[in-house]
Amino acid sequence: MAERIFLHVGAPKTGTSYLESILWANRRHLLNDRIWMPGDSRRAHDALMGDVRGGIWRHPNSRWTWDRMAAEAKEREGTVLVAKEMLAGASAQQAARAVDCLAPMNVHLIVTVRQLAGSLPSSWQQRIKARSLMPFTEWLQDVRSQPDHGFWRHQDPVSILGRWAPGFPAERVHVITMPQAGSDPHVLWERFASVVGIDPDRYTSPVGPSNESLGAVEIELLRRLNVALGQNLPFRETYLSTVREHFTNPVLFETEEPVRFGVPEEHFDWMVERAQQTIDELKAYPCELVGALEDLRPALTPGRITPDDVTDEVMAARAIAAIAQMLVQQHDQRLAEAADAAPPKAEAITTASGAGSDLPRRLGRRVRTLLGRVRR
Repeated sequence: MAERIFLHVGAPKTGTSYLESILWANRRHLLNDRIWMPGDSRRAHDALMGDVRGGIWRHPNSRWTWDRMAAEAKEREGTVLVAKEMLAGASAQQAARAVDCLAPMNVHLIVTVRQLAGSLPSSWQQRIKARSLMPFTEWLQDVRSQPDHGFWRHQDPVSILGRWAPGFPAERVHVITMPQAGSDPHVLWERFASVVGIDPDRYTSPVGPSNESLGAVEIELLRRLNVALGQNLPFRETYLSTVREHFTNPVLFETEEPVRFGVPEEHFDWMVERAQQTIDELKAYPCELVGALEDLRPALTPGRITPDDVTDEVMAARAIAAIAQMLVQQHDQRLAEAADAAPPKAEAITTASGAGSDLPRRLGRRVRTLLGRVRR
């Protein structure tokens, strides 16, 4: 029987993708350290989360269920680690069933938490990438006015622990603060590794960011596209396999110097008050705090625009650039497919590397020029 089971249940957008990228890249190394992660890829943990939460999250044809994971954990030695941020949204009943299924093994809960000035824009962006339609500032007002808003269900560490770890002893509840923006991301990994009990320096870290964000123009373009789609391409699999695969990832993420956005300054005092509430609650909560609670105090970044500030002129220029980029990519793909089928003579190939392929880049520069006007 496993000596310990660590359930990293979120919160989303708190460096979880970065941590998971390290864990999966070093899965064999973890096994050598007697730490088993069920499955061969993140999809296994997607399925485990879906089995706990049900509904649209369920993967009906997956080999991995929570019961299977629990049964295998009882046949193993060492440590079992499950890491899936969307487990944070489980109901109290769903979480209780998941924990009870692991009895009598020694279950530990891990929750990572981030300051609001970072988690609010990131959470809204994730909603848009999952087909939401609501503008950023309207969504912010809803978050502020609704104590039971879904944002708090997924982001408030005390709410998450209240559903996942009622009655747990403090030594089995671990809250890790995400370092402030601009910090070395390795610090977060060091904090996580200290909880699991491994040497962080013995594991390979990803070179670049593991879950990049779209800029203000690109995410607003995607939101308006969601509106234009109407009832077409319903969420979940149809939308993700079409829009994410053919537009979001290959086109919108391929942007030079995306314009970052943030929470408007008029919300700053509220964020400070809400952060202090979370800090006070965590101080009183029976748990192990890893990191500094001061990391949860929001930092204001003056002058940042919001996606709602993007003008129709900027949006039109960016949309044209996106169309041009998609056409160039399709052209390149056809050439590659033709070369694979029957390689032509080198001099007969007309590639997209000439002047035509520079169109998206030139249009991108036009977008940045127009954005300069928005800031002034």
